[in-house]
Amino acid sequence: MLSRVFANIDAARRRLHLYRFTLTILATQPSLSPMVRVLKTYSLSLVFVATAFVLNRTLHSLTVAPPFATFLWAVILSAWFGGTGPAILAMVVSAFLADYYFFPPLNHASLSPSELLRVVLFLGTSSIITLLASRERRQSRKLGSILDGMSDAFLVYDKHWVCVRANSRARDLLGRDPVGTILWQAAPETRDSIVSERLHRVMQERVPLSYEHYYQPLKAWLQADCFPTDEGVSVFLRNITERKQSEEILRASEARYRFLAESMSQYVWTSDEKGEVDYANQHFLNFTGQTFEEIKSGKTTELIHAEDRARVLAIVGESLALKKPYEVEYRARRSSDGAYRWFLTRCEPFADAEGKVKWLGTGIDVTERKKAADIINENRRQMRMVLDAAQIGAWVWDLKTDEVVDLGNMSEIFGVSSLNSIEVFMNCVHPDDLARTKAGIAAALDTGRYDAEFRVIRNGELRWLRALGSVLTDEKNKPTQLAGVSFDITEKKRIEQALLKSEKLAAVGRLAASVSHEINNPLEAVTNLLFLMERENDTSRLHEYTKVAQLELSRVTEIAKQTLRFHRQPSHRSTASVGELTDSVLMLFRGRIAQVGVEIERDYASGDMFLCYASEVRQVLANLISNALDASRSGTRIHIRTKVVNTSTLGRCVRLTVADTGRGMSSATQKLIYEPFFTTKESTGTGLGLWVSLEIARKHGGIIRVRSSDNPDHHGTVFVILFPMENGAASATSSAAD
Repeated sequence: MLSRVFANIDAARRRLHLYRFTLTILATQPSLSPMVRVLKTYSLSLVFVATAFVLNRTLHSLTVAPPFATFLWAVILSAWFGGTGPAILAMVVSAFLADYYFFPPLNHASLSPSELLRVVLFLGTSSIITLLASRERRQSRKLGSILDGMSDAFLVYDKHWVCVRANSRARDLLGRDPVGTILWQAAPETRDSIVSERLHRVMQERVPLSYEHYYQPLKAWLQADCFPTDEGVSVFLRNITERKQSEEILRASEARYRFLAESMSQYVWTSDEKGEVDYANQHFLNFTGQTFEEIKSGKTTELIHAEDRARVLAIVGESLALKKPYEVEYRARRSSDGAYRWFLTRCEPFADAEGKVKWLGTGIDVTERKKAADIINENRRQMRMVLDAAQIGAWVWDLKTDEVVDLGNMSEIFGVSSLNSIEVFMNCVHPDDLARTKAGIAAALDTGRYDAEFRVIRNGELRWLRALGSVLTDEKNKPTQLAGVSFDITEKKRIEQALLKSEKLAAVGRLAASVSHEINNPLEAVTNLLFLMERENDTSRLHEYTKVAQLELSRVTEIAKQTLRFHRQPSHRSTASVGELTDSVLMLFRGRIAQVGVEIERDYASGDMFLCYASEVRQVLANLISNALDASRSGTRIHIRTKVVNTSTLGRCVRLTVADTGRGMSSATQKLIYEPFFTTKESTGTGLGLWVSLEIARKHGGIIRVRSSDNPDHHGTVFVILFPMENGAASATSSAAD
């Protein structure tokens, strides 16, 4: 019988436990309307009373038991889950059922004085319990509201790891309602993890613990703060995924920047808002030879050169006070050898994650740059001294900006306040030379070399200048700059003019001997004829002598005319035939040609007319023919030929060739033949003939080429002159010995 009673009691206990969780879930459904919620609480109250009535009937059939004990639990549960109203309803219904079914007379609603006292005691006790339960319920609901308003998820587990409370944030975070579930069954992945280890420690050791872990089902990082409670364990959970990601990004960024700072050849450090160093890279530590603690204490200031220390500290102090960046150069002592090195230090303020002002500093060893700068400055000083001594100006023209950099003396040479642009340069050039100068610059951009002569008006005086330069290109071989030197050649031009006049006089002197010889022969013939005519009586013979004398005098007259043409200074160009000019020169050298015993071969092309200064071209021809006669011996030949040709550089030209089979020239001699005063004729030559010939050829826009050989088996010299036939011929073309 007793076993049956205890079995019924145990079954009732299990049903009450189940009812508790079921009713808790029902009572916390947020989706119910207020009217439905009120009806639900009163219905629960009646359910509790009915359950108590069934238990009383069961127990009353087994043994005599006071019914109010069971009905009291119905009132308590009604007050807890429903409040005061449902509790009063439970008290009234319970009192009626107890009186009607359990107090004699049974099945009658009448109370004896003794039963009335018990009913009053039941109602009083129930009222007190109802008030206490209602108060507890209000506090519980207030606590629930507080928990639901938390930003963290909150869960409470009993000693059997059953979740007995969870706020709304926990339900949102887990995506389910964990109340009533066993932790290890609802989340089996936590069984053998840090979660299990920490929660068991809290449960067993009754100490609060915190931990972080990655919860795979949610793919999120969670932070848990665990506290022991009377029921078991309470857990506060928060999602820290974003913080973890930010920390990971920050760690990666810090690692990356630390790697950069450590791998840089510069000296890198950071300091707080007071200027105290809180980081220094290894390069910094190696240079100073100090520990980080020594650097942090400010001992690095001892390494700054005594002459620079006060200045540097003043700049740093001002920067810290005004929170502005600074840049300073100073000398610091290297620990390894005690040598002082020059540093360029820059420091910039920045705000850290907490908004505090910090400083990032970098130091660059500029010792070698300072040495290079000193060398450059010394080279510039020496170059300026050389330029000043030689009265030469140096310049660089930027083709992109048209800016001209005066490296020295250019403003003085051009007579301007500042030669800083190509426009200023062009304004200085004489108008008659401007087109030729621009053409020379354009040609230099193609060839890479610049060589030009032009005139400028400096302080009202006409001056000749010469410019030599080279074109600088970029990686695509596109011209970017033209750099060079300019110098005054006015005196040189005057000397050249004097030399030209001197050479002309010398040439006339050399011709005088030939002319006197040429004139002497016909005059001797005339003298002899006059002697014969005095003694001749035959009229026919006298007429013959007279005719021969007239021919000889005509020859003297022609020689005189050619001599005058050779010496007369031309004032303008005229059209002339190269062949005719050559014949006029050969007439003057006829006696010398006969004396040397050489053969002259002439091959003139038709139409070899060009615009020239005839007397100057005769001078060139006289120099070439005279040199050929000097180099030839009896029995050799001199070949003179003219031809009209087309060239890629000069266009349509007259080509004059003077070739001899004389002794020839060595390669060393050929390199010097155009130098003034260079001669191989010892006392008979001035050394100006070919130099003058080159200048005359340039004046006519032509060029001279030469090839020669002094080989015993094959010797001789060939001079070739190209004279442009068009009026717009090139102004000045350099000549070379080929």
